[in-house]
Amino acid sequence: MRKTTRRAPQKYNHPYKLIYRLEKKLEGIVKEEVPEGWGGCDAVLFCSMIYPPDGSFSVYFIGVDGRKEGEVQENLEDIEWFKVWTLLASRLANSRTLSPDKKNFCQETFESMRVKLLGFSLN
Repeated sequence: MRKTTRRAPQKYNHPYKLIYRLEKKLEGIVKEEVPEGWGGCDAVLFCSMIYPPDGSFSVYFIGVDGRKEGEVQENLEDIEWFKVWTLLASRLANSRTLSPDKKNFCQETFESMRVKLLGFSLN
C-alpha cells in the first residue's frame, strides 16, 4: 500500500516592487517643509495592487482622512470616495489607451453622475 502525505499549502512569498506608508502630521506641514521625495495632502484614497505570477489579481482599498483626530486609520467617508470615483470616470473618458467603447462608457457614466449631483449637463 502506498502511503500518501498531505503537504501544508506553501506560503507564497511575493516579491513586492513597491513599499509605502503614511505619516500623520498632527499640526500639519507646509509644502516647503515636506521632505524631498515625499508628497503631502489632507486625505488619501489608496489602491494597493498585487499581481501574483499565477495571473490572479489582488487589490486593497484604503481611505484615510488626515483632518480627523487620532492615529492613521481607515476613516475616509464614502462621499469622498464617491467624489473621487466620479472624477476617475472623467479621467478614464480621456484615456489614451482605453478602447473607444470603454471611453464612451466612462464619459456617459461621468455625465450621468454630473446630472444627478449638479442637476445639469454640459451637452
